[in-house]
Amino acid sequence: MLLRHKAEAVIGVEANTVTLFFSDIAGFTTISEQCSPKDLMSYLELYFEAMTDIILDQSGTLIDYIGDAIFACWNSPQKVEHHEYKACASALLQQKVILELNRKYISLGLPECNVRMGIHTGKVLIGNLGSSRRLKYTAVGDAVNLASRLENLNKLYGTKIIISEEVFASVRNHFLCRKLDLVIVKGKHNPTLIFELVASMNEATELQRSIVDLYHTAMDYYFSRNFEDCCKELDKLLAWIPEDLSVAKLRRKCIALMEQPPPENWMGVEILYEK
Repeated sequence: MLLRHKAEAVIGVEANTVTLFFSDIAGFTTISEQCSPKDLMSYLELYFEAMTDIILDQSGTLIDYIGDAIFACWNSPQKVEHHEYKACASALLQQKVILELNRKYISLGLPECNVRMGIHTGKVLIGNLGSSRRLKYTAVGDAVNLASRLENLNKLYGTKIIISEEVFASVRNHFLCRKLDLVIVKGKHNPTLIFELVASMNEATELQRSIVDLYHTAMDYYFSRNFEDCCKELDKLLAWIPEDLSVAKLRRKCIALMEQPPPENWMGVEILYEK
């Protein structure tokens, strides 16, 4: 872009609202121990090539590779219409391609790849940071930290893609999303609703829709302090998806709250003390 516009890269940032994306390969340390250095480089090359192509094809900006992690954004440096939608579409497409990639990994005798993703929309300072000798195009700010935290939350909920309520507000008519929890992530003071990005509306299965509806019913009972009925709905879900960590997690909280009822000012907020 700089060459096309005959512009020079200089130090400087601007405030802009962007959609931020972080992804990370689960258990990459174990994967790296199982592979020779040559195989590991081939593993990452195949992965980065496939994921980067999707991000760029969906009008995204690849900001950085951080080890096995990918940091990207939408709506900077070029303006992107419906950037929240583009980021979510990119994430779902990446997950589809990872399934194909895993078949190739297996054929090469390499471990399968499981990837967690986090997406958040917010205002950041974005541009060229660094020194006069070395510049780096990047984004900084609270929104970047939250996007990174969302990616990591997938570990707790057994999900692959978590989006913030800001992203959900923009894409709710286009994607099937499951409201997971109300949380305060480490380093934040205000609670935020988090959602699992499940599928595009036109590709969502009846089972996926039923699971989301039943989970939302359970969540409504939970926030209205009706923990017994919440558990009943969750038990129905466990019959369908017995290994779902988010269902098991919410059920454990309900059991604990039935044994020790919450105070009057309880709002159902989960405070997370780890990144």
